[in-house]
Amino acid sequence: MKTLILIPALCGFLALAACSDAPVSSDSPEVAKAKAEQVQAEVSKVLDLKNVGDLIDYSAKETKGMISILESVTDGPTAEAAVTKVRDAIPHLNAAAKAFQTQDMSDMKVSMAMLKKMPDLLKTQGQLMTEVKRIAEIPEARAVLETEFDKLDIFK
Repeated sequence: MKTLILIPALCGFLALAACSDAPVSSDSPEVAKAKAEQVQAEVSKVLDLKNVGDLIDYSAKETKGMISILESVTDGPTAEAAVTKVRDAIPHLNAAAKAFQTQDMSDMKVSMAMLKKMPDLLKTQGQLMTEVKRIAEIPEARAVLETEFDKLDIFK
């Protein structure tokens, strides 16, 4: 059951994230990385306190936000314009992926929340994957955003 939850959740996170609350962009890659780690730690603390239903809602919100960001990408320059938002969202995605891994899937409340909310999350993640596939067919946009994809923990 735990694998059933992780696979759809991680598939959506493979693409990227949604709008974030804390900007991470910086002139220096080292500073940006440190800020991203700090944001991820802060978000992780909050997500660790959420139940699985709220975690699914959070993941869906982040995924929908990313879809919105990616819809604006049509070429290299628009991908460059989206990079900051993508960078800002990555710590949130990494924290959500980590939070899913720590859920006790043997808990009946967790199972019930999953049955109720997971279909909508899967639908949203499917929409995200469609956007990612579209962008992958634009070489200039793919080249810009691939660098950001590598920062997602699930690729490591």
